[in-house]
Amino acid sequence: MSNEELAARIKAGVDVEGEATERVDQGLLRETVWDMVDRLPGRQPEVIRMRYQGGMTLKEIGEVYGASIDAVRQSEKAGLRALRWTDGGRLRAFLPEAEEAQAYRHCGAREFGTTWTSSTERVAMHL
Repeated sequence: MSNEELAARIKAGVDVEGEATERVDQGLLRETVWDMVDRLPGRQPEVIRMRYQGGMTLKEIGEVYGASIDAVRQSEKAGLRALRWTDGGRLRAFLPEAEEAQAYRHCGAREFGTTWTSSTERVAMHL
């Protein structure tokens, strides 16, 4: 973006700083997710990268590895499942509203009776 374009956007009242922050956050999120993918075992990282970065079909990936479509699908599913169960703490920084949502879960007298803490206290301790 040229200086003239930037000046015009600022003059028009566009939140240039917010846009820049959003781009940086998106880049960091992308970097973090792909780092998590790279830590998966076996062929799972390559399969997921080919599928989501390369836009390849299961059939195309199977041809690369000499594997059936079903084997590639299972590898992809196993990798995605493993990502869901990995430490989400690395991603939590990108979703500040996720912490707030915790305050509305597991609230009520029964939950308090078993944990002796309120949902708000649990969120505060977690933060």
